Amino acid sequence: MKRRIVGLSIAFGIFGSLALLARPLDLHISLTRGTSGLTAGVHAAPAVALAQTAQDGLESLRSQSKAFVSIAKEVLPSVVTIVCEKTVQVTGMPGQGNPGLFADPFFGRFFQQEPNRIPETGTGSGVVVRRDGYILTNNHVVRDADKIRVTLEDGRAFDAEVVGTDPKSDVAVIKIKADGLDAAKLGNSDQLEVGEWVLAVGNPFQLSSTVTAGIVSAVGRSNIGLADYEDFIQTDAAINPGNSGGALVNLDGDVVGINTAIASRNGGNQGIGFAIPINMAGRIMDSLISHGKVVRGWMGVSIQNINDTTAEIFGMDRPHGALVGQVTPASPAEDAGIRQGDVIVSIDGEQVKDVEDLQLKIVDHDPGAKVDLGILRDGKERSITIELGELPADEAAKAEDGGERGSPSSRSTDLLGMSLEELTRPVRTELDIPPGVEGLLVTDVDPAKPAGRAGLQRGDIIMRVGNDEILSLRSFEEAVKGARLGKPVLFLVRRGDTESFLGIRIPE
Repeated sequence: MKRRIVGLSIAFGIFGSLALLARPLDLHISLTRGTSGLTAGVHAAPAVALAQTAQDGLESLRSQSKAFVSIAKEVLPSVVTIVCEKTVQVTGMPGQGNPGLFADPFFGRFFQQEPNRIPETGTGSGVVVRRDGYILTNNHVVRDADKIRVTLEDGRAFDAEVVGTDPKSDVAVIKIKADGLDAAKLGNSDQLEVGEWVLAVGNPFQLSSTVTAGIVSAVGRSNIGLADYEDFIQTDAAINPGNSGGALVNLDGDVVGINTAIASRNGGNQGIGFAIPINMAGRIMDSLISHGKVVRGWMGVSIQNINDTTAEIFGMDRPHGALVGQVTPASPAEDAGIRQGDVIVSIDGEQVKDVEDLQLKIVDHDPGAKVDLGILRDGKERSITIELGELPADEAAKAEDGGERGSPSSRSTDLLGMSLEELTRPVRTELDIPPGVEGLLVTDVDPAKPAGRAGLQRGDIIMRVGNDEILSLRSFEEAVKGARLGKPVLFLVRRGDTESFLGIRIPE
């Protein structure tokens, strides 16, 4: 027995030394008890597991790198550099900005120079979408340009002409006289997912044929303030000045977006860039090429978002949909029977998230198309079919300020934090209020009280409170008295030429 133990000790010593000296070996020592007693077994295997894992990681990185190289080779020939020139007027005087005789205003009157016209140059990017010379870019890249010069990836340069622009979406189409160009392959941006790898291709800071990589950070971004119709793809792929109009591509080499803007405090990339989805840009492009303008569907309503207060008023479990504040006379909406105060909650069975979502869904249809709207009215949902018209060129209305006026008061107006005045003939004449408009003029608002917190402004006209029309201070007082304390009430308000709703909570 003693001999066996000594033998095992020697074996452990030898194999332990081998384990320290022979690093490439992975030694496994096992003890088993058989018919001949306790035996030691040593199994030596090459220590390649860790190295193999590292090798697999490197191969994965090489594969990804090769994929990026392949995509870049495929996309770069279809991305162009756009240089735009326009002239600006600059007025100056001899010695302007310098002390002395010529800085005197008297001499300035006689020696003032004529406005100078100097050239101004801007650069951007574009994507070849058709082999016969059509190029997709941003409206802000070519806006007000006197001359547009396009340089292809192979160095050839051409003068370009504007086919059409759409400031509402910041999309433009230009064309060069060339054929047989390398056109980009357009993908389906509706299938884009957050976290997906994308490459941004363009010409930032006049550095042509630049490719950067990142992921899709978000989709459906709106309220950015860049355009009237916003449905942006957000990405952290580096986008810088000059990238505008370039391509955002997926790992299949398909263009899924047109790079448009960056969110930055210093003008450089900070990991937040925006691109117009190619499905949206493509539809606008087709309309610009076919009609020279964008033809969009139109209902003829003023709509506003539902907030927590108005959602409570309508008995909704959460804010969603779009509240109809006003119906345009003789519009498709009026013909279909849509009413002021309706909440549009769905279109063709698809839920409406908010105002921006409904607008995008409507303008995505051609005039004459019929859509089914889900309407919430009087606490019940119903379906209305509407045949869309064509969006007018300018449907925006400007609000006017009522100016300083007197401020009759009452217990309710004090409680809500506002002053009101009846629409007398002098008031109507001064503010040019149409004869059919009835209500009370808001002459002052306390921003710290319920009316101010809800968004009521001086110059607004309160036309209705709940279901009660407001014709006088007394009718307003009675309407507010009839409301439940601590609960919100829907106010119909006219601002300029637009009517909309505000949910104001009545204090207890």
